[in-house]
Amino acid sequence: MHARLNTCKIIVYFYFDFLWYSPQIIVMTKKPVDKRLKNNAQGLQARSDASKDGGPRLLEFDWWKTALANAPSFISVVDRNGIIQYVNRMLPGFGKKNIIGTSIFKYQTDENRHISRKTLDGIFRSGKRGIFEAAGVGAHDSSSWYQVQYGPIERDGEVKAAIFIAIDISDRKKAEKAISYRIQFEKLIMNISSRFVRLSLDEIDAGINDALRIIGEFAHVDRAYVFQFREGLEADNTHEWCAENIQAQIQKLKHINMSDEFPWFLLKMRARLPIHIRSMDDLPGEAIREKGHFERHGIRSVMAVPMLGGEKLTGFLGFDAVTAQKSWSEDLIGLLTITADVISNALERKRRDQELRASEEKFRFLVNFSPDPIAITRDGQYRQINLAFTEMLGYTQQDVDEGLMISDLVQDKDKETILKRHRDRLSGKNVSKTFRIDYIAKNGKLISCETSAVMIPYGGRPAALVIIRDITERINAERENIRLQNQLNQAQRMEAIGTLAGGIAHDINSILYGIIGYAEIARYHQIEEGHPALLSLDEIIKASDRAANLVKQILTFSRRKRHEKIKFKLTTIINETLGLLRPTMPPSIEIKEQIKTNADFILADPGEIHQVMMNLCTNAAYAMRDTGGTLMIDLDSRQLNDEDIALYPGLNPGPYLVLTVSDNGHGIDHAIIERIFDPYFTTKPAGEGTGLGLAVVHGIVKACGGAISVESEPGKGASFEILLPLFQDENVNVPFRDG
Repeated sequence: MHARLNTCKIIVYFYFDFLWYSPQIIVMTKKPVDKRLKNNAQGLQARSDASKDGGPRLLEFDWWKTALANAPSFISVVDRNGIIQYVNRMLPGFGKKNIIGTSIFKYQTDENRHISRKTLDGIFRSGKRGIFEAAGVGAHDSSSWYQVQYGPIERDGEVKAAIFIAIDISDRKKAEKAISYRIQFEKLIMNISSRFVRLSLDEIDAGINDALRIIGEFAHVDRAYVFQFREGLEADNTHEWCAENIQAQIQKLKHINMSDEFPWFLLKMRARLPIHIRSMDDLPGEAIREKGHFERHGIRSVMAVPMLGGEKLTGFLGFDAVTAQKSWSEDLIGLLTITADVISNALERKRRDQELRASEEKFRFLVNFSPDPIAITRDGQYRQINLAFTEMLGYTQQDVDEGLMISDLVQDKDKETILKRHRDRLSGKNVSKTFRIDYIAKNGKLISCETSAVMIPYGGRPAALVIIRDITERINAERENIRLQNQLNQAQRMEAIGTLAGGIAHDINSILYGIIGYAEIARYHQIEEGHPALLSLDEIIKASDRAANLVKQILTFSRRKRHEKIKFKLTTIINETLGLLRPTMPPSIEIKEQIKTNADFILADPGEIHQVMMNLCTNAAYAMRDTGGTLMIDLDSRQLNDEDIALYPGLNPGPYLVLTVSDNGHGIDHAIIERIFDPYFTTKPAGEGTGLGLAVVHGIVKACGGAISVESEPGKGASFEILLPLFQDENVNVPFRDG
């Protein structure tokens, strides 16, 4: 801003503008001065000139002194030679009286002195007016800045003196400098960040070293470096920049045990706190090891900022001042923290890329050398196949590259199923990992396969990794097993019925005795209304009902259809089985049951589960036939996770019912416990067992998607544990048995 001082004397300007405006506007006004005010001012000036000693004096009015002394600006009047004639107030560091009569150039820096001489010459030569900014005006204080407005003081058309009005703008300059500093740093960080984005994996290390140089030079430090933590408490100096004539340390700082050598430093880094030490004397007592290290290496000031990879401490960014101590301002700390984040992100990207490369190499190796056919599919099309895929189905990678579609390898009846599974998987629905399907080989042959599929990223987009296994032989074996199992089931059924029939003979005889007894009473007594014989006939009816119900249960069991899976409550079968068994058990055997869950629906053939219960319970009773004991039936639920299923090969994670049948009979010898599920293996005497019972039980449980195991100690009994999948899918439409 350049002010235009009017040709009237400065006294009139100041008098007029001081009354109506602030002192800062004095030299900025451009309005003409009223002629009457100008004449009055000239009169005042004339009287002032004729005052004391008859000689001319500048600025002698008391009201002038009061007004100027209270002005917030520094106002000085100097003559042609730069000698100070007047100052309105003391300048910082100088007395007012000591300044008057001295040269204005005495109190200025070389740069300001040159500007002031040139300005003063312009004022006296041409009445020049203007404004400039200078540092340390009048006090040699380089931290102070002033805005100086200047102009002539004229009399009779001649410049008699020069006036300078200085406004302290130090705060503004500091703010501008801070803003400028931050803008420069932010631009620098943006440039570094954008550069890292463009760098390849192999260029990141060089990029970090270059970033350390740029930041180190900008922050005026002597050394900038990066430490990265290994597994545990070790750290390595992996990147470093040093200023000219500063010794590098990177080769000396490898495999550093931070806990032993820098315990206080490590504590701060773990707390995610930056360290900024101006002087080694500022270090706390607990940092004695760090202080010794810094002093041995001539480090006078140090700063370190933790680097994080997500929530994990991965290292730190450090800065050393060696040639001179350095203060770390809050702004600088904040900006260097941003730098740590940028470098940390670059290192994290490098780590992820390296892991991805290693993973891809491992993946390619596993895929190429897997004995199972493997394919990657996306958008309904095969993208990559391995050698085993080619060997089994005949298609080559060239076929894939030419656009081999998933639909080309499946029958029409399976295409919709495949598409639906793919859509459900992409939408995040829970889709079973494994399913069966017949693939069409290149020669037209149908191959029955078990297929597993999981979603993976491929080329930046979701794709399916498909693992295929030829199960043709397994299916044929399963069909043969089903045929044999039907035969075994029939034989086992007949054995169970025979056992039951023999066991309930005692109860049937008791019922018959009652019938005979009451029949004899009826025979020898005339039956009339109100006759006691009627009561006997009532008992006959009750006994007959009991016999009929028992026979009915036996007939119901023997007439069930085979291999019809329906939804039913397992407790129903347990209760039915125990209802049949209790009357057949000798008094020395006690039956107990514990039902610990209400959710007990399964999907199976009730007749087969009935057969499992009967077989295990009759075996338990047989083991206690001589000594007696307790037959315990326990039903509970269990959630199997990925770790649990390692104990049960063939099972999938999920909810299961756990049925346990235990006895405290003679137990099973360890030498034969591994063979008890083998067909035709039995420990019973000839004529008492076929060796098919537990083999059939094992087959039924496996067919239901479950597992069976046994624990036994000779002389302490045996415990059979059966896991059956809990049926929860209410949306599946299956036959339902209630009760």
